[in-house]
Amino acid sequence: MKYFELFGKGANLIIQAITLRWGKDVRGAPYSSLRNRYSKAFRLPESIVNHESSHGIPYHSLLIVQDKSGFRNISNQTAFLEASEADFKIGCVEIVPKEEKYEFTFKYSHYCGKPARYDKKYHLLVEKAFELWPNEYGRILYNGRHIATDTGEWYYELHILLSF
Repeated sequence: MKYFELFGKGANLIIQAITLRWGKDVRGAPYSSLRNRYSKAFRLPESIVNHESSHGIPYHSLLIVQDKSGFRNISNQTAFLEASEADFKIGCVEIVPKEEKYEFTFKYSHYCGKPARYDKKYHLLVEKAFELWPNEYGRILYNGRHIATDTGEWYYELHILLSF
């Protein structure tokens, strides 16, 4: 199958990006136990599941914040990413369309948060996660510690990228 046959008509790929955020006050137990049991995938909106392939690549993003009172859904958005020959990046994951598959690569940058990730030669980490063929799914998880620009407080994020 040629590249344009797979990607030019709207790719057969759905992406769900979930960010789970919490502060220092809920970093440890018992809050960490609740976070570990919290769902790492969510139902896709009907608008994405029943999309026309000409709209592009279906993309669902969620931002969930945990505090002492529990979990709050802050953002729940859907969009259609342009299906083109160019690579695209979601968070610290680069997605490259190939002949009949997608290649997912984790590329560390300071946007990912602390601690910095390095390879064996002490270069910033660039690591191929997996190749996704039709009728397969994949998941990448990474976390990081960030500093809020307005308060200077640390907060943490767990990023989950699911691809179907």
